[in-house]
Amino acid sequence: QTLTWTSAINTAAFSNSGLKIAAGGSGSLTYIWKFNPTANAFENWQQVNYQSDSPSERIRTLSFTSDDAKLITGSTDRSINVWNLESSSDTYVFKQKLLGHEDEVTSVSARGSLLASSGGFDNTIRVWRLNRSTDEYLRSPQVIDVGSRVVSCQLGSKESLIVSGQRTGSIRLWSSENGQFAAAQTIDSTHA
Repeated sequence: QTLTWTSAINTAAFSNSGLKIAAGGSGSLTYIWKFNPTANAFENWQQVNYQSDSPSERIRTLSFTSDDAKLITGSTDRSINVWNLESSSDTYVFKQKLLGHEDEVTSVSARGSLLASSGGFDNTIRVWRLNRSTDEYLRSPQVIDVGSRVVSCQLGSKESLIVSGQRTGSIRLWSSENGQFAAAQTIDSTHA
């Protein structure tokens, strides 16, 4: 099946249930398609409306939370946006904007429903924790200074590890003890 769009796509992802696909791209646009088991196809795309200060901004990365209740997007305007997908209609509600990166956001990752990470060209990874009582991510994340541009970061399945890829070609593991992440290992990609 080919899902079509009228502009460039920078990122795409399946939801954890496999019943939704999200794609983000130029003009800060994000679309979501739902799987229709009767037609055995993805259909009924829904545009997630995101208003950027600049029409040249792009969605660079996106991730569903593991319970598929939220979609997190990261963009070239340095922002992270959280969307509530728990809606009986096909209208998805903007939940929260997370700010802090000083350059474009290149990677977001969500595992479980209580933790998300983001990486960017500002040489940092940020770990965002969900406040259960407000169902919003805390606005003061843990900031990990990586020392070089982060092109990818991913939370591990147990939420106690993050793997990051840097523009320098190195891969680094970050482990968490007592909720704080610290460098655990650098993998030299030249000896693979």
